[in-house]
Amino acid sequence: MPIVKSEPSEPKNEKLTPIERIYQKYIRKMSESVPPNAATIAEEIGMSVSQFKSLFERRYGKTFSQCYIEEKMEYAATLLEKGFRASEVARE
Repeated sequence: MPIVKSEPSEPKNEKLTPIERIYQKYIRKMSESVPPNAATIAEEIGMSVSQFKSLFERRYGKTFSQCYIEEKMEYAATLLEKGFRASEVARE
């Protein structure tokens, strides 16, 4: 049985900052199974790596990697609570 993540509701405000857009794209929607590295993300939004890391951590209180891992763990816990087997969840 394939596991499909339900799409979280996206803020209606079209004035998201570049950092918020990255959070939505890679963390909330998990658009990629392995997120790109900080250099790739920084280039995507037109800023330096250090600026991206600093602004992200200032906005969310943790690093991009920490947020990504926490979201994946919460998602896995939800799937387990819904009755999916650990082996199915591990493949996600």
